[in-house]
Amino acid sequence: MLSRNLIELALTWGTGLVLLSAALLLLQPAWRRRAARRRIERRIGWMGTQQLRNVLIDDGMEGKVFVERLLLTTEGVRVLVQNWRNGNIFGGHNIDVWAQVVDKRTRRFPNPLYGVIDVVASLRAHVPGVPVFGDVLFAGDCDFPKGKPENVITLDDLPGGAPDVDDQVLVSATAAAAWEKLSAMAEPVTNPVLLGDEGEGGGQGGRIGAAAASFVAALVWIAWRLWTMRAAPHL
Repeated sequence: MLSRNLIELALTWGTGLVLLSAALLLLQPAWRRRAARRRIERRIGWMGTQQLRNVLIDDGMEGKVFVERLLLTTEGVRVLVQNWRNGNIFGGHNIDVWAQVVDKRTRRFPNPLYGVIDVVASLRAHVPGVPVFGDVLFAGDCDFPKGKPENVITLDDLPGGAPDVDDQVLVSATAAAAWEKLSAMAEPVTNPVLLGDEGEGGGQGGRIGAAAASFVAALVWIAWRLWTMRAAPHL
């Protein structure tokens, strides 16, 4: 009898652990991606003394322009757009359509610099006399075999550590005043869609759904097995 009980318990908890382990394995890519994004966020923060994220600002033509990230730096105001793409990237400053090659498959996407140029032009109209410039950060595991276009940066270009001095004192009074003006105009945007997210995170929703299903299956299995074992006359 004892031997049968041990077998039943081993089957119950063993199967449950297998299902729970499968759920954890399915969630690992999402966890790694989230941890990578946190590291990138920290390094981007070292690029400026202050920043705004995901805001709308008047474009000067009775409309609004979306600004993914705005940084106050010692050089002026910097617009930064992240593009999450892996693989080899091919494009140029004046090329309308760029290409992303992953595992010999090519995906084309619009030149991301055009959007940055529009944002920079809108902001310059609000803060004349203050340098406003912009870059596109390709934050995925990517490379530019034919060279990076101007105003394109990768993770290798981000600061590797916090600055040793307080750059706040190096920001000019004019730039600080411009920053206050832009901050007052900014309207927050919730749940924005980042460039390239649909490619870089492909399949993530399916993995999370499968992990949730495995987790629920484990709980249901264990609960059912314990109930049947308890209800069985010989147990």
